[in-house]
Amino acid sequence: MDAAGVPCEICDPDYVRRLFADADAGRGQLVASFTHRGVGRLKMAGLYFDLSDTPGVIKGPPVWPGQDSRAILTELGYTPDEAGQLIESGAVEDTSEAGLTARS
Repeated sequence: MDAAGVPCEICDPDYVRRLFADADAGRGQLVASFTHRGVGRLKMAGLYFDLSDTPGVIKGPPVWPGQDSRAILTELGYTPDEAGQLIESGAVEDTSEAGLTARS
């Protein structure tokens, strides 16, 4: 296909496995590694490009569903008691540090 001028890419099924195991990929921020309280050690895609004038920054692990529930409910006008009732009823998940500690 290349010889005929047809754009194509040959897929390497083991590329991602090798990438996440490569220490140089971590140092180059191609792979980001975090300790996440919900899942333990977590590796995820990092920065796949480098802009000299505006370099990218990996700020932390991905948002965990439910980690900001109380803040969002407060912003929407719910009182702390109303937010607590929604969480206790199971209608809303609270995976914040305080929510996880309260369940222990």
